[in-house]
Amino acid sequence: MSEERKPRFAIFGFWEDNTVQIRHFSTLESVGLTKVQMSHVPRSIVMWSFGASNDNVHLLVGTGSGQLVSFKVNTTRILAVDMSSRRSISLGDRPVHLQICVVDNKSVVIATSIRTVIISCSNGRITQHHINVKVG
Repeated sequence: MSEERKPRFAIFGFWEDNTVQIRHFSTLESVGLTKVQMSHVPRSIVMWSFGASNDNVHLLVGTGSGQLVSFKVNTTRILAVDMSSRRSISLGDRPVHLQICVVDNKSVVIATSIRTVIISCSNGRITQHHINVKVG
């Protein structure tokens, strides 16, 4: 019987001061250098390892203003968000919602707002694939 995989971290988005914080799951104490100041309210948050190793972990934040912001997370000795890796794209002017799913046996993140993108890993880098969604 395999051991149940328990979460080590919890990610919180605080609307009062527009910050995102990573904390220990069991104690809720702050972890390393993980407090991120956002320009808008964080509405949806995912920390995900794209690929097979923990070398490609990213923090994705969907804001209430339609921005999708990504940061690389250093997981070697101390957990730290690499602020210099910050990337941002606009998906419209509505809140961004993030959902992890599997496409072609590969874990991806779908980000939706006015526009939709699929975020995946290719050659060690995260890539964005814009898609059109038709409701019919």
